[in-house]
Amino acid sequence: MALIAVLWCYDGWVDVTLVGGEVKQPERNLPRALLLSMLIITALYTALNLAYIAVLSVAGMAGRPLVAADFATRVLGPLGASFVAFLVMVSCLGATNGFVLTGPRVYYAMAHTHLFFDTLARVHPRFHTPHYALLVQAVWSCLLVLSGTYEQLFTYVVFAGWVFYALAAVAVIVLRRRHPELPRPYLCWGYPVVPIVFVVFAVGLITNTFISDPRDSLIGTVLVLSGVPAYWLFRRHSQPRLRVRI
Repeated sequence: MALIAVLWCYDGWVDVTLVGGEVKQPERNLPRALLLSMLIITALYTALNLAYIAVLSVAGMAGRPLVAADFATRVLGPLGASFVAFLVMVSCLGATNGFVLTGPRVYYAMAHTHLFFDTLARVHPRFHTPHYALLVQAVWSCLLVLSGTYEQLFTYVVFAGWVFYALAAVAVIVLRRRHPELPRPYLCWGYPVVPIVFVVFAVGLITNTFISDPRDSLIGTVLVLSGVPAYWLFRRHSQPRLRVRI
């Protein structure tokens, strides 16, 4: 369960791919963005945790809900906790900016292919943004914030997200076998070992989450499965019907 919170810290990597259609030379720039950002984030988090251990020790961190604040207070004095709170606010604003930018692109793409309400495929005439999709995401986000605790919310997100990450890795293998002729500007390093290891890890994480936190896992599963009937409904109405004249 501790790994769920850790993975949430790194989960922004997938948002880069959601704006792939608006990126210049995505075959080159998307892999660069993914690899460089993950290397930077990994280095920052590793250095930060090593600093926590050096100052507070593992025993000193056990059972402490505000480790960063304790660390800052020990290093910077009484103003340390306030400084950390300010940094957390800045970090939250930065993360929110990324989610606001990328999330509505999913609704827009779904609506553009007639798998969601057509209104969400509209683009603002002045700002050239999917403004209706932005409004829908704002309302839905507010409802989620009022629905439960922060820990519950990121458990839903990470659990559901890794289900789709596993399916995406499986799709790489399936498409390689079924459609070897398709152009592939970016090839998976270490194929097929890397996607197989990724899928095994994802399945293990999902299974462990079900065992450790069955309630939140079940809610996350219901939220995901609720999209299945909606998908079939939109897909059915988006297909042209044949008219037979007698």
